[in-house]
Amino acid sequence: MLIDLVTGPQTTNGHSHPGLLEHLRATAAGQTTYGEPGHTSTHHRANTTPRYNPKASQLLHDTHTLMARITSYLPFCATSTTPLGASTEVLALRAAAHTRTLSRHPDAGHTYRELAGLTRRILSIIDRPAPRHRIPCLCGNQLSAPIDATTVICERCGIVATLEDLERDHMRAAIRAGETFTLADLPVALAIAQTPASPRTIRHWRHTGQLPVVDYTEAGEPVYRPADLHRP
Repeated sequence: MLIDLVTGPQTTNGHSHPGLLEHLRATAAGQTTYGEPGHTSTHHRANTTPRYNPKASQLLHDTHTLMARITSYLPFCATSTTPLGASTEVLALRAAAHTRTLSRHPDAGHTYRELAGLTRRILSIIDRPAPRHRIPCLCGNQLSAPIDATTVICERCGIVATLEDLERDHMRAAIRAGETFTLADLPVALAIAQTPASPRTIRHWRHTGQLPVVDYTEAGEPVYRPADLHRP
């Protein structure tokens, strides 16, 4: 368990995966994506914002405290070269190198159980399900597929479709319903509406009034309706 904190299993080319502590630090200061995948009614992109994770940060603190206590059980000759303010990884590796000595300590059993519990807590906070595509079928059933999948099967209606085709079908339905799109999504929407145009052309239409602004997203980004395009 001590080694697992520092390094993960080796890859086929001999490199090691990150250890639990590196994953835990990424979780403590990771990125959280707000907004559902796919297209909303205004088709604005989800925002990615750093989000501090206090539980993960507390686990980092608890792990360092435990490693410092474990290494304090070692004789001076085993820790004399450990620098002051050593990282949690350094302390864990030092302890891992002297497990036989540590096993003879009076608190060895209690410390082992404490380390096992800490490891379970770390795994519970960093071991998240792999991301998946989530998109509704045309029949209304919510579909889910692995992130690397290209096709999806609906158990309700039996349709087998590519994710790209489903997304285009939903965009066609959104266009027919008069929904709005941001400038980033507009080229795809116009292409599906049989009015392909480059971003430069769309900007020209916007400045000349041929494509009026319908509304704004919460972030202040203008949105447009493909059906409102008026070309001479």
